[in-house]
Amino acid sequence: MNGAAFEVITQEGETVRTGLISDEEGRVTVTELEPGRYSFKEVGSVEGYILNQELLNFVIENESEGKPEMVEAGNLINYKGSVELTKKDKDAHPLEGALFTLYTEKDEAVAENLKSDENGKVFVDELSSGNYYFLEENAPEGYIKNTEKIAFTISEFAEGKPEQVTVEAVNYKGSGMLVKVSESGDKLEGAEFELKEKESGLVIVEGLKTDENGTILVSGLAPGEYTFVEVKAPIGFVTNKEPMHFTVNTEYRGEPAVVMAGEFKNYKGTAVLEKVDANGNPLEGAIFELQDEEGNLIHTDLRSDDEGKVIALNLSPGIYRFVEKNAPEGYLVNLEVKTFEINEEAYGEPLAVEAGTLINYKGKAVLVKTDESGNPLKGAQFHVIDKYGKIVIEGLYSDENGKLSAEELNPGEYFFEEIKAPEGFIRNLEKVAFAILDMSHGEPEIIDAGSYINYKGSAEWFKVNESGEAMQGARFNLTDEEGNIVYKDLLSDDTGKVMVENLTPGEYTIIEVEAPEGYILNLDNISFIINDEEVGNPRTVAAGNFINYQGSVILTKTDALGLPLEGAVFELKLDGEKKG
Repeated sequence: MNGAAFEVITQEGETVRTGLISDEEGRVTVTELEPGRYSFKEVGSVEGYILNQELLNFVIENESEGKPEMVEAGNLINYKGSVELTKKDKDAHPLEGALFTLYTEKDEAVAENLKSDENGKVFVDELSSGNYYFLEENAPEGYIKNTEKIAFTISEFAEGKPEQVTVEAVNYKGSGMLVKVSESGDKLEGAEFELKEKESGLVIVEGLKTDENGTILVSGLAPGEYTFVEVKAPIGFVTNKEPMHFTVNTEYRGEPAVVMAGEFKNYKGTAVLEKVDANGNPLEGAIFELQDEEGNLIHTDLRSDDEGKVIALNLSPGIYRFVEKNAPEGYLVNLEVKTFEINEEAYGEPLAVEAGTLINYKGKAVLVKTDESGNPLKGAQFHVIDKYGKIVIEGLYSDENGKLSAEELNPGEYFFEEIKAPEGFIRNLEKVAFAILDMSHGEPEIIDAGSYINYKGSAEWFKVNESGEAMQGARFNLTDEEGNIVYKDLLSDDTGKVMVENLTPGEYTIIEVEAPEGYILNLDNISFIINDEEVGNPRTVAAGNFINYQGSVILTKTDALGLPLEGAVFELKLDGEKKG
């Protein structure tokens, strides 16, 4: 090795020669030495090599035969340094497969792709003196890459062969912690969790339970993303299904800190009921009880506010029901029970359970206006009056289906009263009673006040002879008070009766237009009146008996002196036909 610098020293350590440099053959030659004991001392190594502090001793004898031979002091070896890194886990078990790069202190890569073997070893030799560091590029599978630099020094000199430098590098696994609290921040013991891989959903650890401090600590986690999932809440709380994610980073400088997944809250439930009228307007002042599934009383005197909302708080999971006890003034208590459930689990803070809308109604009644045949009648006018005769609703008219509705009625007793009948019909003075109860199950049934009939009038008369015997076949016309023919060609039946129906209120006249055969047409007209109002179904007007008479003739048989003659026999003929 060319270029190494040496000195020669005496046994006593005195320097007797300096500036000696090894030539291209590595030889160092010194002459003109007096007899004695000497040593070669290296004072400057070849670049890249460690200076060897070992002394190379030799002797110059004090006598010789002739010219003394050159003394061979021997060989002095220059070495390079070496390093061994041991890769292990925190429990000192060797780790295979960690990948390193070796750098100088100037961050120049010296060796790359250095992988720990089955014993966790990484060996590098032929290192010049200087400062170096190992930097981990990839950790063994399942471990966090340790970004801490593993520094070491190859000394500039050594006595003889330098010892191998040894260093250690530790890989860690991660850990995660969760703290379980209530909504008010109190620590909760006994919540049960699973730990899952975030992406795959694979369960890594199950049966994790919070301790008295509300904490769960999971260690030995490979780098990756994880999720705490609550599977069972503490008693009385809603299981929070919101996943609590945390990440164990792929690298960390030195031993990683515990990853805090955060505070994980358990909540109790809330329910809201909306109290409105039939038009959706909020109702204030309705009073409710809250019962559990078995009917046990949980809350009393829950009152709807000015927005119509009834709110129940701090509810454990289970099934509940709102029960109305008092309705706002003027409304029916709704006996419909509003059932809702506080689920055992929720995603994060549970939303208030919407128990729905509970409507308070006022009463409604419907009357159907018809004629005698059940056909609907439009245009009948009514009032609704209460039991004291006070008008509550006025100006109700039946529609084309004959229906009229009375709405927005407070609980109580009422009557429909007809004020005006449809044109051509008799006003019915009969009142129709109905009641609005003070409670109902849900929307109250519409009170069916029934059918309210408007009638037309009817009249009858009998055709008889002067002996009172019924006569069939008499023909009549019926005229109104203006003389208009209302019915034509009305015939008496075998009982002598003539019946006419569907008469609007007014005055009518019966006119005989053809007498039964053999009878004289009766020119005496009979009048009658159909009243414009009646209670219920009006009676048929009895117009009386309409009598037909036969004529009579007397023939007096006399002699020429005018004296009556007895015994003459005659025949009576009508139009040549013998009648008697």
